[in-house]
Amino acid sequence: MVDIQISDGTRTGVVTFYGDEALEPCDFSVTGDFSVESIMNLFWLITATAEGTGQGIYPINGPMCAPYEMLRVFELTAVTATGVPEAWQEEMEAELQQSYEEFESDSVS
Repeated sequence: MVDIQISDGTRTGVVTFYGDEALEPCDFSVTGDFSVESIMNLFWLITATAEGTGQGIYPINGPMCAPYEMLRVFELTAVTATGVPEAWQEEMEAELQQSYEEFESDSVS
């Protein structure tokens, strides 16, 4: 179980992930001024597709999501996340670097 404090400047809250892997989907809960629905709206904002489903690059299924994906959405929507374990940060940086390298080498299909 990992608690991450989040804030967008006006709202604050805590996301609790019930898993120990940054890249693997797990259940999560939200307390404070945020809700599962408000976090899903952030995903929709970032991943809005032609269908408006919000199920693009960063999948979320109700209260289940890989921490990496949610933390990327927070970063892209100016939501500050603190308390991210160092091991997760290292995993996420490696994943992001690999994505950049694949993009640059045209390996992305």
